[in-house]
Amino acid sequence: MHSVSLHLLDPEFQPIRPTSAHGKRLNETVMMIENNMATMTKISERVSPPVEGILIIDLEASGLHSNSYPTEIAWMDPIKDEKVTSYLIQPSQCWLETFWDPKAEAITGITRSMIIHDGCPIQDIAQFTIEAMRNAPLILTDAPGRDAQWMRVLLEAAKVAYKPPPFMEYQEFMWRWFNSGVLLKGKRIHRAGQDVERMATAFKIAANVYPSDLSMISTVIGSGQTSPNGL
Repeated sequence: MHSVSLHLLDPEFQPIRPTSAHGKRLNETVMMIENNMATMTKISERVSPPVEGILIIDLEASGLHSNSYPTEIAWMDPIKDEKVTSYLIQPSQCWLETFWDPKAEAITGITRSMIIHDGCPIQDIAQFTIEAMRNAPLILTDAPGRDAQWMRVLLEAAKVAYKPPPFMEYQEFMWRWFNSGVLLKGKRIHRAGQDVERMATAFKIAANVYPSDLSMISTVIGSGQTSPNGL
C-alpha cells in the first residue's frame, strides 16, 4: 500500500521531500507532467500491462432537481485515449418543458440557447456513449448517483434499451486501488470535458508511478468486482 499524497494542478503544491528513491520518482513524475502537459498523452505508452475496462465520464445538467436533464457529456479512457470526447446535448421538446435552474446555468455557463443550437441530437449522443461504454465494465465519475441518473434520462429519451455498467466514485477508486492520494484539489470546473480531463490526468499520474497495481485492476474488473475488497 502507498501513503504518498500528490496534489494535482494545485497552485500551492510543493513537491514531496525526496527522502527515498520512491519519493524522488513521485516528484519527478509530477513535475514532468505539470511542466510539460504534452507528455501526458504519452504516459500510456510506458504503462504495462494496460488497464482494460476503465472509462471516466462526467455529465452536466439543467439542475439538481429530480426532473433535471443532461446538458453536456464527456468521457475518456485514461490509458488508451489521447483526448476527451465531449458533446453538448440538444434537448428534446419534452425536456424543454421541464426543469431549468438558472443557478446551474450560472455555474456551468451552459445556456438553453447553446444546447438548442449547438447540441448534438439525443439519439446520436446515446449511440456514441453506448459504443464507448461497451468495452468498459466500470465507469468512474465524481458524482456516480447523479451521473447515473442523467445517463438513464438520456437513454430513455433516446428510446434505447441499454443497461450501463456500474458507476463508481472516482476518488474512492483511486484510494482503494493506488492509495496514492492523487487529489483533485481546487474547485470543479463544471464543464464535462475539462472535469474528465482533470480526473484522467490524475489517473495517468498514479498509473505511471504505480504500474505494478495495474494488472490487479484489470484482473478484478474483468471478474466483475469494483475494488480490491469487492465493494
